[in-house]
Amino acid sequence: MSAKTAKQPTRLHLDIVLFPEAFSGLGLALVDALRVVNTVMSLQEGTLARRVSWQLVDERDLPLDRPAGKGIWQSVFAPYAGGPDGSGPATDGDPVTHACVILPFLASHLPAVRKTVATHALLARTVQARLNAGHTVVTLGHGVWFAAGAVQAGGRSFAVPWFFLAGFMGDFPQAVARGGQAVVQDGPFISTASLDAWVEALLTLLARVYPDELVQTVRATLSFDPARQAAALQAAGDGVVHPTRDSVLALAIGWMTRHLAEPYDLAALARACKVSSRTLLRHFEQVMDMSPLDYLHRQRCQRACYLLETTLESVHSIAQSCGYADASGFRKVFLRHMGCSPQVYRSQRRLRTSRARWKADAADASPDDSRGTPLRG
Repeated sequence: MSAKTAKQPTRLHLDIVLFPEAFSGLGLALVDALRVVNTVMSLQEGTLARRVSWQLVDERDLPLDRPAGKGIWQSVFAPYAGGPDGSGPATDGDPVTHACVILPFLASHLPAVRKTVATHALLARTVQARLNAGHTVVTLGHGVWFAAGAVQAGGRSFAVPWFFLAGFMGDFPQAVARGGQAVVQDGPFISTASLDAWVEALLTLLARVYPDELVQTVRATLSFDPARQAAALQAAGDGVVHPTRDSVLALAIGWMTRHLAEPYDLAALARACKVSSRTLLRHFEQVMDMSPLDYLHRQRCQRACYLLETTLESVHSIAQSCGYADASGFRKVFLRHMGCSPQVYRSQRRLRTSRARWKADAADASPDDSRGTPLRG
Protein backbone atom coordinates (compact mmCIF):
# COMPACT_ATOMS: atom_id res chain seq x y z
CA MET A 1 0.00 0.00 0.00
CA SER A 2 1.52 3.34 -1.02
CA ALA A 3 1.81 6.32 1.28
CA LYS A 4 -0.56 8.25 -0.97
CA THR A 5 -3.24 5.59 -0.69
CA ALA A 6 -2.78 5.35 3.09
CA LYS A 7 -3.42 9.07 3.61
CA GLN A 8 -6.64 9.32 1.60
CA PRO A 9 -9.68 10.43 3.67
CA THR A 10 -10.96 7.04 4.69
CA ARG A 11 -11.51 5.20 7.91
CA LEU A 12 -10.49 1.82 9.28
CA HIS A 13 -12.75 -1.16 9.79
CA LEU A 14 -11.27 -4.11 11.66
CA ASP A 15 -12.64 -7.65 11.77
CA ILE A 16 -11.27 -9.71 14.66
CA VAL A 17 -11.40 -13.45 14.03
CA LEU A 18 -12.32 -15.65 16.99
CA PHE A 19 -12.04 -19.43 17.04
CA PRO A 20 -12.02 -21.90 19.95
CA GLU A 21 -8.26 -22.05 20.54
CA ALA A 22 -7.66 -18.32 20.02
CA PHE A 23 -6.61 -15.95 22.79
CA SER A 24 -10.00 -14.24 22.74
CA GLY A 25 -9.10 -12.02 25.69
CA LEU A 26 -6.42 -10.40 23.55
CA GLY A 27 -9.09 -9.69 20.96
CA LEU A 28 -11.21 -7.94 23.59
CA ALA A 29 -8.18 -5.95 24.75
CA LEU A 30 -7.70 -4.88 21.14
CA VAL A 31 -11.31 -3.65 21.04
CA ASP A 32 -10.71 -1.64 24.21
CA ALA A 33 -7.72 -0.03 22.52
CA LEU A 34 -9.90 0.81 19.52
CA ARG A 35 -12.36 2.46 21.88
CA VAL A 36 -9.49 4.59 23.18
CA VAL A 37 -8.55 5.46 19.60
CA ASN A 38 -12.10 6.63 18.91
CA THR A 39 -12.11 8.69 22.10
CA VAL A 40 -8.90 10.43 21.04
CA MET A 41 -10.39 11.11 17.61
CA SER A 42 -13.56 12.56 19.12
CA LEU A 43 -11.57 14.85 21.39
CA GLN A 44 -9.53 16.12 18.45
CA GLU A 45 -12.10 16.21 15.66
CA GLY A 46 -15.53 16.02 17.29
CA THR A 47 -18.32 14.86 15.00
CA LEU A 48 -15.96 14.94 12.00
CA ALA A 49 -13.85 12.11 13.40
CA ARG A 50 -13.41 9.14 11.03
CA ARG A 51 -13.78 6.59 13.80
CA VAL A 52 -12.51 3.06 13.67
CA SER A 53 -15.19 0.39 13.49
CA TRP A 54 -14.86 -3.28 14.34
CA GLN A 55 -16.67 -6.57 14.36
CA LEU A 56 -16.06 -10.00 15.83
CA VAL A 57 -16.24 -12.72 13.19
CA ASP A 58 -15.77 -16.48 13.11
CA GLU A 59 -13.32 -18.44 10.96
CA ARG A 60 -15.83 -18.44 8.08
CA ASP A 61 -15.75 -14.61 8.20
CA LEU A 62 -19.34 -14.47 9.46
CA PRO A 63 -20.26 -11.93 12.16
CA LEU A 64 -20.72 -13.37 15.62
CA ASP A 65 -24.18 -12.83 17.05
CA ARG A 66 -24.47 -9.93 19.44
CA PRO A 67 -25.25 -11.07 22.99
CA ALA A 68 -28.98 -11.22 23.68
CA GLY A 69 -30.88 -10.45 26.87
CA LYS A 70 -30.50 -7.75 29.49
CA GLY A 71 -28.06 -9.36 31.94
CA ILE A 72 -24.40 -8.71 32.56
CA TRP A 73 -23.37 -10.37 29.28
CA GLN A 74 -25.41 -7.86 27.29
CA SER A 75 -24.36 -4.82 29.29
CA VAL A 76 -20.65 -5.65 29.52
CA PHE A 77 -19.76 -7.64 26.43
CA ALA A 78 -22.18 -6.44 23.75
CA PRO A 79 -20.00 -3.42 22.80
CA TYR A 80 -17.12 -5.75 21.95
CA ALA A 81 -19.12 -7.42 19.18
CA GLY A 82 -19.52 -4.05 17.49
CA GLY A 83 -21.55 -1.48 19.32
CA PRO A 84 -23.07 1.96 18.69
CA ASP A 85 -21.39 5.27 17.86
CA GLY A 86 -19.35 4.12 14.90
CA SER A 87 -18.03 0.90 16.43
CA GLY A 88 -20.34 -1.43 14.51
CA PRO A 89 -19.78 -2.98 11.08
CA ALA A 90 -18.87 -0.66 8.25
CA THR A 91 -21.69 0.37 5.92
CA ASP A 92 -21.54 0.05 2.17
CA GLY A 93 -21.48 3.82 1.64
CA ASP A 94 -18.45 4.49 3.83
CA PRO A 95 -14.96 5.01 2.37
CA VAL A 96 -13.32 2.24 4.37
CA THR A 97 -9.94 0.55 4.60
CA HIS A 98 -10.53 -3.05 5.67
CA ALA A 99 -8.26 -5.22 7.80
CA CYS A 100 -8.64 -8.42 9.76
CA VAL A 101 -6.77 -9.69 12.81
CA ILE A 102 -5.78 -13.33 13.35
CA LEU A 103 -5.18 -13.89 17.06
CA PRO A 104 -2.52 -16.17 18.56
CA PHE A 105 -3.65 -19.47 20.00
CA LEU A 106 -2.55 -21.85 22.70
CA ALA A 107 -0.04 -24.44 21.51
CA SER A 108 2.75 -25.98 23.57
CA HIS A 109 4.76 -27.36 20.64
CA LEU A 110 5.03 -27.23 16.86
CA PRO A 111 2.83 -30.30 16.15
CA ALA A 112 0.06 -28.61 18.17
CA VAL A 113 0.41 -25.49 16.03
CA ARG A 114 0.12 -27.55 12.86
CA LYS A 115 -2.87 -29.46 14.21
CA THR A 116 -4.74 -26.26 15.07
CA VAL A 117 -4.04 -24.79 11.64
CA ALA A 118 -5.22 -27.98 9.95
CA THR A 119 -8.36 -28.06 12.10
CA HIS A 120 -9.25 -24.56 11.00
CA ALA A 121 -8.59 -24.79 7.28
CA LEU A 122 -11.59 -22.52 6.74
CA LEU A 123 -9.69 -19.71 8.42
CA ALA A 124 -6.78 -20.06 6.00
CA ARG A 125 -9.26 -19.75 3.12
CA THR A 126 -10.82 -16.69 4.79
CA VAL A 127 -7.38 -15.05 4.95
CA GLN A 128 -6.84 -15.78 1.27
CA ALA A 129 -10.21 -14.27 0.38
CA ARG A 130 -9.35 -11.17 2.39
CA LEU A 131 -6.06 -10.78 0.57
CA ASN A 132 -7.81 -11.23 -2.77
CA ALA A 133 -10.14 -8.38 -1.79
CA GLY A 134 -7.19 -6.09 -1.07
CA HIS A 135 -7.52 -6.14 2.71
CA THR A 136 -4.70 -5.93 5.26
CA VAL A 137 -4.10 -9.05 7.36
CA VAL A 138 -2.69 -8.58 10.87
CA THR A 139 -1.36 -11.69 12.62
CA LEU A 140 -0.43 -11.79 16.29
CA GLY A 141 2.06 -14.40 17.48
CA HIS A 142 1.69 -17.77 15.81
CA GLY A 143 -1.52 -16.67 14.12
CA VAL A 144 1.03 -15.98 11.37
CA TRP A 145 0.66 -19.65 10.30
CA PHE A 146 -2.78 -18.86 8.86
CA ALA A 147 -1.35 -16.10 6.65
CA ALA A 148 2.03 -17.46 5.57
CA GLY A 149 0.48 -20.18 3.40
CA ALA A 150 -1.42 -17.68 1.25
CA VAL A 151 -0.50 -17.22 -2.39
CA GLN A 152 0.51 -13.58 -1.74
CA ALA A 153 2.87 -14.59 1.09
CA GLY A 154 5.69 -15.93 -1.07
CA GLY A 155 8.82 -13.85 -0.51
CA ARG A 156 7.13 -11.69 2.15
CA SER A 157 8.71 -11.04 5.54
CA PHE A 158 7.04 -12.00 8.82
CA ALA A 159 7.70 -11.61 12.52
CA VAL A 160 7.55 -15.02 14.22
CA PRO A 161 7.84 -16.02 17.91
CA TRP A 162 11.44 -17.07 18.50
CA PHE A 163 10.53 -20.49 19.90
CA PHE A 164 8.76 -21.43 16.63
CA LEU A 165 11.13 -19.77 14.16
CA ALA A 166 12.79 -22.97 12.97
CA GLY A 167 9.44 -24.72 12.49
CA PHE A 168 8.03 -21.73 10.58
CA MET A 169 10.99 -21.65 8.23
CA GLY A 170 10.56 -25.36 7.58
CA ASP A 171 6.82 -25.08 6.91
CA PHE A 172 7.05 -21.95 4.71
CA PRO A 173 10.41 -21.89 2.91
CA GLN A 174 9.12 -19.23 0.46
CA ALA A 175 8.39 -16.79 3.32
CA VAL A 176 11.06 -14.81 5.14
CA ALA A 177 11.19 -15.08 8.94
CA ARG A 178 12.52 -12.00 10.72
CA GLY A 179 14.13 -12.60 14.08
CA GLY A 180 15.14 -9.10 15.15
CA GLN A 181 11.86 -7.17 14.95
CA ALA A 182 8.79 -7.36 17.17
CA VAL A 183 6.52 -6.06 14.37
CA VAL A 184 7.06 -6.51 10.64
CA GLN A 185 4.92 -5.08 7.86
CA ASP A 186 5.40 -6.21 4.29
CA GLY A 187 2.78 -5.55 1.64
CA PRO A 188 -0.68 -6.56 2.91
CA PHE A 189 0.74 -8.26 6.01
CA ILE A 190 1.47 -6.98 9.51
CA SER A 191 2.83 -9.59 11.94
CA THR A 192 4.14 -9.66 15.50
CA ALA A 193 6.68 -11.90 17.20
CA SER A 194 5.23 -11.67 20.73
CA LEU A 195 2.01 -11.13 22.64
CA ASP A 196 3.07 -7.77 24.05
CA ALA A 197 3.68 -6.32 20.56
CA TRP A 198 -0.03 -6.06 19.71
CA VAL A 199 -0.20 -2.35 20.59
CA GLU A 200 2.66 -1.61 18.19
CA ALA A 201 0.89 -3.69 15.52
CA LEU A 202 -2.27 -1.62 16.01
CA LEU A 203 -0.28 1.62 15.71
CA THR A 204 1.34 0.30 12.53
CA LEU A 205 -2.10 -0.43 11.11
CA LEU A 206 -3.47 2.98 12.09
CA ALA A 207 -0.51 4.64 10.37
CA ARG A 208 -1.70 3.15 7.07
CA VAL A 209 -4.97 5.05 7.30
CA TYR A 210 -4.75 8.06 9.63
CA PRO A 211 -2.46 11.13 9.88
CA ASP A 212 0.82 10.75 11.74
CA GLU A 213 -0.24 13.33 14.35
CA LEU A 214 -3.21 11.20 15.40
CA VAL A 215 -1.13 8.02 15.51
CA GLN A 216 1.45 9.68 17.76
CA THR A 217 -1.27 10.93 20.10
CA VAL A 218 -2.70 7.42 20.32
CA ARG A 219 0.79 6.06 20.95
CA ALA A 220 1.27 8.48 23.85
CA THR A 221 -2.10 7.36 25.25
CA LEU A 222 -1.61 3.58 24.94
CA SER A 223 2.12 3.20 25.58
CA PHE A 224 4.25 3.97 28.62
CA ASP A 225 6.67 6.85 28.05
CA PRO A 226 9.08 7.39 31.00
CA ALA A 227 9.98 10.92 29.95
CA ARG A 228 6.36 11.98 29.51
CA GLN A 229 5.41 10.32 32.81
CA ALA A 230 8.17 12.18 34.64
CA ALA A 231 7.18 15.50 33.06
CA ALA A 232 3.54 15.01 34.01
CA LEU A 233 4.45 14.09 37.58
CA GLN A 234 6.68 17.13 37.97
CA ALA A 235 4.06 19.48 36.48
CA ALA A 236 1.37 18.10 38.78
CA GLY A 237 3.65 18.38 41.82
CA ASP A 238 4.59 21.98 40.97
CA GLY A 239 0.93 22.96 40.66
CA VAL A 240 1.31 23.87 36.99
CA VAL A 241 -1.72 21.84 35.91
CA HIS A 242 -4.99 23.29 37.17
CA PRO A 243 -8.41 21.60 37.12
CA THR A 244 -10.79 23.02 34.52
CA ARG A 245 -13.62 23.67 36.97
CA ASP A 246 -14.59 26.85 35.13
CA SER A 247 -15.17 25.20 31.75
CA VAL A 248 -18.65 25.40 30.23
CA LEU A 249 -19.18 21.65 30.58
CA ALA A 250 -17.94 21.55 34.17
CA LEU A 251 -20.25 24.42 35.11
CA ALA A 252 -23.20 22.77 33.35
CA ILE A 253 -22.60 19.37 34.94
CA GLY A 254 -22.20 20.91 38.38
CA TRP A 255 -25.40 22.93 38.01
CA MET A 256 -27.40 19.91 36.82
CA THR A 257 -26.07 17.82 39.70
CA ARG A 258 -27.28 20.42 42.19
CA HIS A 259 -30.68 20.69 40.47
CA LEU A 260 -31.15 17.03 39.58
CA ALA A 261 -34.73 16.80 40.85
CA GLU A 262 -35.89 20.08 39.30
CA PRO A 263 -37.59 20.40 35.87
CA TYR A 264 -35.16 20.65 32.98
CA ASP A 265 -34.69 24.23 31.79
CA LEU A 266 -32.13 24.69 29.01
CA ALA A 267 -32.30 28.49 29.15
CA ALA A 268 -31.64 28.53 32.91
CA LEU A 269 -28.78 26.10 32.50
CA ALA A 270 -27.21 28.23 29.76
CA ARG A 271 -27.53 31.37 31.93
CA ALA A 272 -25.78 29.57 34.79
CA CYS A 273 -22.89 28.79 32.41
CA LYS A 274 -22.87 32.34 30.94
CA VAL A 275 -23.30 31.09 27.36
CA SER A 276 -26.13 30.87 24.87
CA SER A 277 -28.31 27.77 24.67
CA ARG A 278 -26.93 27.06 21.21
CA THR A 279 -23.33 27.24 22.43
CA LEU A 280 -24.11 24.95 25.36
CA LEU A 281 -25.72 22.37 23.07
CA ARG A 282 -22.69 22.50 20.76
CA HIS A 283 -20.28 21.88 23.66
CA PHE A 284 -22.22 18.82 24.80
CA GLU A 285 -22.50 17.36 21.30
CA GLN A 286 -18.82 17.88 20.50
CA VAL A 287 -17.38 16.60 23.79
CA MET A 288 -20.04 14.37 25.37
CA ASP A 289 -21.70 13.21 22.12
CA MET A 290 -25.08 13.83 23.74
CA SER A 291 -27.40 16.68 24.68
CA PRO A 292 -27.59 18.20 28.19
CA LEU A 293 -31.00 16.56 28.60
CA ASP A 294 -29.61 13.14 27.72
CA TYR A 295 -26.84 13.65 30.28
CA LEU A 296 -29.41 14.70 32.88
CA HIS A 297 -31.53 11.63 32.16
CA ARG A 298 -28.48 9.41 32.61
CA GLN A 299 -27.62 10.99 35.98
CA ARG A 300 -31.21 10.76 37.13
CA CYS A 301 -31.26 7.08 36.24
CA GLN A 302 -28.13 6.52 38.32
CA ARG A 303 -29.87 8.08 41.31
CA ALA A 304 -32.96 5.98 40.62
CA CYS A 305 -30.84 2.81 40.53
CA TYR A 306 -29.47 3.58 43.98
CA LEU A 307 -32.95 4.22 45.37
CA LEU A 308 -34.39 1.09 43.76
CA GLU A 309 -31.58 -1.01 45.20
CA THR A 310 -31.56 0.31 48.75
CA THR A 311 -35.05 1.62 49.61
CA LEU A 312 -38.66 0.43 49.59
CA GLU A 313 -39.96 3.66 48.09
CA SER A 314 -42.55 3.27 45.34
CA VAL A 315 -41.59 3.80 41.71
CA HIS A 316 -43.81 6.90 41.69
CA SER A 317 -41.99 8.36 44.70
CA ILE A 318 -38.58 7.58 43.20
CA ALA A 319 -39.65 9.17 39.91
CA GLN A 320 -40.54 12.40 41.71
CA SER A 321 -37.28 12.45 43.69
CA CYS A 322 -35.40 12.11 40.40
CA GLY A 323 -37.17 15.01 38.69
CA TYR A 324 -40.02 13.24 36.86
CA ALA A 325 -43.56 14.45 37.42
CA ASP A 326 -45.17 11.13 36.55
CA ALA A 327 -44.07 7.51 36.85
CA SER A 328 -44.97 6.70 33.24
CA GLY A 329 -42.45 9.14 31.79
CA PHE A 330 -39.84 7.95 34.28
CA ARG A 331 -40.38 4.32 33.25
CA LYS A 332 -39.83 5.18 29.57
CA VAL A 333 -36.59 7.04 30.29
CA PHE A 334 -35.34 4.32 32.63
CA LEU A 335 -36.08 1.59 30.10
CA ARG A 336 -34.20 3.48 27.38
CA HIS A 337 -31.09 4.07 29.50
CA MET A 338 -30.97 0.94 31.65
CA GLY A 339 -32.49 -1.65 29.31
CA CYS A 340 -35.23 -2.79 31.70
CA SER A 341 -38.13 -1.39 33.70
CA PRO A 342 -37.61 -0.01 37.24
CA GLN A 343 -39.55 -2.95 38.66
CA VAL A 344 -37.36 -5.51 36.90
CA TYR A 345 -34.20 -3.65 37.92
CA ARG A 346 -35.29 -3.67 41.55
CA SER A 347 -36.16 -7.38 41.51
CA GLN A 348 -32.73 -8.25 40.09
CA ARG A 349 -30.55 -5.98 42.24
CA ARG A 350 -32.34 -4.99 45.43
CA LEU A 351 -30.23 -4.80 48.59
CA ARG A 352 -33.14 -4.39 50.99
CA THR A 353 -35.40 -7.08 52.45
CA SER A 354 -39.17 -6.62 52.34
CA ARG A 355 -40.79 -4.28 54.87
CA ALA A 356 -42.77 -7.12 56.46
CA ARG A 357 -39.63 -9.25 56.90
CA TRP A 358 -37.71 -6.35 58.41
CA LYS A 359 -40.46 -5.63 60.94
CA ALA A 360 -40.62 -9.32 61.88
CA ASP A 361 -36.86 -9.51 62.37
CA ALA A 362 -36.88 -6.32 64.43
CA ALA A 363 -39.69 -7.61 66.67
CA ASP A 364 -37.92 -10.93 67.29
CA ALA A 365 -34.51 -9.41 68.08
CA SER A 366 -33.52 -8.74 71.68
CA PRO A 367 -32.17 -5.25 72.56
CA ASP A 368 -28.57 -6.50 72.51
CA ASP A 369 -29.02 -8.83 69.53
CA SER A 370 -26.66 -7.79 66.71
CA ARG A 371 -27.55 -10.64 64.33
CA GLY A 372 -27.58 -9.70 60.65
CA THR A 373 -29.50 -6.41 60.74
CA PRO A 374 -31.17 -6.04 57.30
CA LEU A 375 -29.70 -3.41 55.02
CA ARG A 376 -31.86 -0.32 55.33
CA GLY A 377 -32.44 2.53 52.93
